[in-house]
Amino acid sequence: MKILVLDTETTGLDITKHEIIQIGFLFIDMVSDNSYNILSESEINIRPLHLESADPGALAVNGFSAYEWRNSKPINEHFQEIKDKIEYADILLGQNLIFDLRFIKQAFENFDIVPPKFPPYMDTKWMGTQLLNEGKLKSTSMDKMCKHFNIKFEGKAHTALVDCKRTLAVWEKLSEFVTDIPAFTFVNSYDPHSKNK
Repeated sequence: MKILVLDTETTGLDITKHEIIQIGFLFIDMVSDNSYNILSESEINIRPLHLESADPGALAVNGFSAYEWRNSKPINEHFQEIKDKIEYADILLGQNLIFDLRFIKQAFENFDIVPPKFPPYMDTKWMGTQLLNEGKLKSTSMDKMCKHFNIKFEGKAHTALVDCKRTLAVWEKLSEFVTDIPAFTFVNSYDPHSKNK
């Protein structure tokens, strides 16, 4: 089973005016219930087209700089790659993944391009919430879960590929405690910020 760990970094939280500036992809192949091989990992820097609308706080968190992004291309030039990677996966994995999927869908629709067909997905935030409800975890934020499970990582947190690696490590730890993990879909999603959750 091919699992794609996916993470995006954006210029803010508002899907109507903010943009994706980075996407991380980490492909693994599940060999057994507790064993996998890493197939590939990659990260794309994406040139924002409306930087004037960016939330400065978001840019500070994900480390955007004009210099680091100087050779980046707009997202529409990456559509085929993004679509191929997402549709190649049997299942996706992420932290509050519906946020990322909605931004990806919106990016395609902004250019009148058909979005990818999103496979089902597992969500580490949902898994963490199960332990939170049992009093075994104090927070479901990625930073706090990494600290709780003593997960060490190289690179800067809140960059796309590093966060893919952190998500995978947290998922491994959570899977020791949470075994009945639902497969959400884009339509029947897990949205921790929804009033109807």
